[in-house]
Amino acid sequence: MTSPLKSPESFRWEFAPSAPSFLRQSLVDGTWAASAVLIKRNRLRQVYRVPGSPGMVVKVHSPPGWFERLKARWRPAGRREYESSCLACDRGLAVPAPLGYGVRGVETLSAAVDVGVCDDLAAAWARVAGEPCGRARLLEALVVFARSYASAGLRHPDLHAGNILVADGPAGPRCVLVDLAGVRPCRDRSAWAVAGWVTQLAPSLRRREVSALLSAGGAVEPGGDAQGVYVDLLRRQARSAARRWPGRRRRLLEESSLCQCHRDPDGLWRLSRPFSLEAAREALRQHRAQVSAGRLLKDDRKRRLSRVEVGGVSYVVKEFLKPGRGPWRADRRSWLNHYRLAPARFPVCRCHAWLAGRDGGVLVLEDVGARHLQAASGELPAPARRPLLASAARLLAALHSSSAVPHDLKATNFVEARHGEPRGAVCMVDADAVRFWGGVRPVERVRALGQFLGNLPAAVSRRERLRFAVEYRREAGLTPAVLRRLLAAVPATSGAAVAARARRGGASRP
Repeated sequence: MTSPLKSPESFRWEFAPSAPSFLRQSLVDGTWAASAVLIKRNRLRQVYRVPGSPGMVVKVHSPPGWFERLKARWRPAGRREYESSCLACDRGLAVPAPLGYGVRGVETLSAAVDVGVCDDLAAAWARVAGEPCGRARLLEALVVFARSYASAGLRHPDLHAGNILVADGPAGPRCVLVDLAGVRPCRDRSAWAVAGWVTQLAPSLRRREVSALLSAGGAVEPGGDAQGVYVDLLRRQARSAARRWPGRRRRLLEESSLCQCHRDPDGLWRLSRPFSLEAAREALRQHRAQVSAGRLLKDDRKRRLSRVEVGGVSYVVKEFLKPGRGPWRADRRSWLNHYRLAPARFPVCRCHAWLAGRDGGVLVLEDVGARHLQAASGELPAPARRPLLASAARLLAALHSSSAVPHDLKATNFVEARHGEPRGAVCMVDADAVRFWGGVRPVERVRALGQFLGNLPAAVSRRERLRFAVEYRREAGLTPAVLRRLLAAVPATSGAAVAARARRGGASRP
């Protein structure tokens, strides 16, 4: 393949004492570049995998602006990455073994031993979350990682689920920390410093799993209030994400590493990588055929929904008939909200593509299931309804703990996920109207509980509705007294009143 940079042999190298001689020679003479495969790219660096036994991962640090170049003159990024990796190794953390770093002006390289093709933590958890044995093994590996990270006394400036790789081995999964630039000794023992990454798995974690991870990380004393600490972590994560959101929003609206843009006669396509333009156009063609044939999932004055299949994968196409204009377009809000909610943290269907046309808009959404919660609650017996309602309660509590307030909480907007869906038994499919600022006031909790409970079918008994409220209270970290005040303020048109009227009308109690 083409060399990833010009004259790779012109770098001056400093190597770790344990670096094998044949890898040193490959880095010094630049022969590694002939077989390098690009695996990641952003504005600051490119990451290449070099096959071999052992293989290497080489990062090319190229500062783009004058400020980054000035910093690189003082302390090159490749050198910082190498020194941080050596420090983490000395402290006993599982990290890729550092090999060395090379310098050429303001450009630097850093090399480490390749740990192999691994999933990051979010993808690995999603793969095994529905398998009890796999989930238990990965949780054990996470507990070991949390304990070693807490005892190392280090602070990672960018610790999230994407920088924790899960490598499979003969003894089971093993968590490896990567992207170590900026790791430094730190005495901060706050819950956020040692266990903030746990929030990346919300809300699929169970309470005992949260307690095990936070206790192993030293964020909670044995017997302490793990759920309360976890809710505080979710709030802090929401504030941190809100500070980064303007930059991510810009990258979702223009050509970037998150979004690819294409203009055609229908309008401007925005595609989340790696979804292809051909798949988006085929989904739109099939949707128009479904509209002509009258085979729609939903058809009203605002939007049309249809289910299509492209390349053996099912999608839901959502067409906005009158989306509005400018930043207030309904399809624009939905495109941004789906991205803000979907990645790993919340069971919300993903949005793969957005077509912004002059007279309307189209979204291509992930198809997570066919039966919504209102239909499932009316058709299933009480024991089968219980995990669905508990999953919906956990989802609503996690959203509120993260300062996300959905304004359309009808049971038809929650879909029973297909068998094996790792993100939860229920997925939210409508993110058109979600507020992310200002926190969650008590009146909004009342409105949310009233709206959701009031839209459940009459077959759901009063006890099941109360069980939903108790599960919400536990996941949201509220006291029983707060829950009683909330339920007392819920309008009489919802919850127990609906079930009571149904029983008076002759409906049988499950």
